[in-house]
Amino acid sequence: MKAALYSRFSTDRQNESSIADQVRVCLEYIERQGWTILERYEDQGISGAALGNRPGVLALQDAALARRIDAIVVTDLTRLSRSQGDLSKMITDSQRMASA
Repeated sequence: MKAALYSRFSTDRQNESSIADQVRVCLEYIERQGWTILERYEDQGISGAALGNRPGVLALQDAALARRIDAIVVTDLTRLSRSQGDLSKMITDSQRMASA
């Protein structure tokens, strides 16, 4: 399985080591599953409140919709989005493309 990992930090309470910790946890998980890490995406210092202002998550979404990856690995769903509506739309769009 081709996996991509996504990491993000947004506030003054988090920093670049937060990204490193997220990457480490995700890589360990991917290794345990026997998957191949294909791509890594990140956004630093950007809120998870909206998708449109985060180049990393937009590139991740493009890769998923283009079927370059099979799985997205994050430490927590809030890394992808703090908005349940945005997260739901992302999943729905991916499912729609997978059935096309």
